Order: sequence, then C-alpha cells, then structure tokens
Amino acid sequence: MTSASKIVLSVVPYFGGSGPAAHSPRERRLGYLRQTIANIQQCFTGPTLISVCNDQDRASVEGLGAIVMAIPEIDPALLPASTMTILQRDLPAFTHLYYCEGDQILSWRADLNFWSILNADTYLIPHRLEEPFGQVGRDKGPMLEVGGREFVVANDQTEKSSFLDDYYRCNSEHTAFGGAYLCSREFFQRVKYEFSSTFPVEHASGFDPFACARNALKTSNFTDFFVEHLSARDAFQQIAQGR
Repeated sequence: MTSASKIVLSVVPYFGGSGPAAHSPRERRLGYLRQTIANIQQCFTGPTLISVCNDQDRASVEGLGAIVMAIPEIDPALLPASTMTILQRDLPAFTHLYYCEGDQILSWRADLNFWSILNADTYLIPHRLEEPFGQVGRDKGPMLEVGGREFVVANDQTEKSSFLDDYYRCNSEHTAFGGAYLCSREFFQRVKYEFSSTFPVEHASGFDPFACARNALKTSNFTDFFVEHLSARDAFQQIAQGR
C-alpha cells in the first residue's frame, strides 16, 4: 500500500491503565493495540514505535514487532507530547511520520496519490469513523455505511474549502482532530508540541500539528482516507448505560 521509497515512522503512544479516556477494559484495549500495529505494518514500510510510561505496559507490548520507548514516571496524559518531543530531539531515519492512537485502523482508496501533497506546510488527517451504540453517537456527524456496518463521521465540517481535486482544508483544530495524521519529516520538525493542562492528549494527536500548518487536509470523500476508531462503541455503550 505504500511506495518503497517512503520510510514511514509510525508512532503509537499507549497507556493500558485507567483514566478518563479509558473506555474499554485493559485486555480489550491491548487487543485494539494489536490490531492497530498489524494494520500499520500492512500499510507502511518503516519502523513502528510504541511509547509507554510504566513497566506493566512495557511488558504487554513487547513481542508486537515494534520499537518500545519507555518514558517512566510521567503523567500518562502527557505521554503523547513527551514521545513526540523526544523524537524531535533525536530524529531517527524516516521520510514521513504517521501518528495514531492505539485503537485505530487506517484505510484509504487504492489510487489516492496523497504522498505528493505532503510537505513542510501540508499534512493529511484521516476521517474518524465511529460505530454508534444503538442511538447513542449518531448525533456526532453524518452517518454512512462501510462494509455493511453503520458509522458516524466525527469532527466533520459543513463549509469546505477545496484543495486540489480530492481534499479540503480543515477550518479549526476541532475539525482537524482525528486522533491520527500523516506528515512529512520536515513538517514534523516544525510542530511545537504543548504540555497542556487542558486536552493534553488531543494537543499531541491533532491540535498542535494544526497550529503550525498552512494546509490541514482531509479527503473530500469520507472513505478515501479514514480510520475506524475501535473503542468508540465502548464509550457510547458507557454513555447509554449511564456510566
């Protein structure tokens, strides 16, 4: 699915413990991570890095065929920003970087030529597709069917400024948030990752890249470049059950 000339460093911060964003049981989250890593390794040529902040998570992710970066004794919410700033200080060899949360499956249209648009000012965000639980979640955005299943498109925007033939520009950090993004090495070097006390995970996984971009792009067609957010249904189920 990728050109052999592109070396993609894929980065996945992972926290298996409990917290506000931990909507799934630990073993299920680890299963989601396994699916995510397998998907990345099918999509891209290059190393995959999983960052963790405790010994239990480090032991859990060993054997997944990825480099493990341990950053002990930090707030798990700051793991994404810490990971990215460490990589910026000590850049490994890669041409492009793919960032993703540990519960997302990436897909794209086979003939979509996105490599040519990625540069020091422009990056690409996948649409974030989430499976509702009953009626819960259906109000987050447009509904569509993929592979016989219904999904809601999270963080869509109604007014769209087109970019070339297949893309549009995101107009806010909210619509630019997908929990994943693909960028060039030069773009990654320009991002200023914030250790924010508000939405710290969202800053590293969406807000901070948007802040330094001239063009934060999504595809005009939802299914041309998207991720399935695996744990969304678990979160919607908790809402439905009043937890």
